[in-house]
Amino acid sequence: MAHRFEYSSVTRCDRNTAWDFFTDVGRWKACSDSYGDIRWIEGEPWEVGSRLEIELTNPGPLTVKQVIIGVVPREKVGWINHAMGIAIEQWVLFEDDASGGTRISTWLDYTGFRSVLFGRPVENLIRDFMTTWYNGFRLRCDELAASSTSSNLAGSSS
Repeated sequence: MAHRFEYSSVTRCDRNTAWDFFTDVGRWKACSDSYGDIRWIEGEPWEVGSRLEIELTNPGPLTVKQVIIGVVPREKVGWINHAMGIAIEQWVLFEDDASGGTRISTWLDYTGFRSVLFGRPVENLIRDFMTTWYNGFRLRCDELAASSTSSNLAGSSS
């Protein structure tokens, strides 16, 4: 039986900045301390069919293999993850928000033969991991927006 998780938040930064931050996997560690090594193992980054391998330290240790299944740059990206008997299809969407920022939404469907992993229900692990990471992502994007605004203000006062 498949389960679904959905999450959405709004950052003050523009969509291009949010997308650029998101697609730089080297910056993901700034959003959560759960990551170990993250590397592209096949294909060009963020192209359909490319593969990413992600080491998670919390929960974990755990290695997740990810294959990109769809990309519309600066709008959405989707992938399928496989790890420890669990398969996850996930999509992330980037939309302009009326506030001038960006709405970042994600949904994922997951299924597998495990209901417990590392002593916790899989649905709780996924919810906690995703909420922590996307809150961290929003905060890092908000910081980028604030530093961009500060730079623009400093530049206009000279």
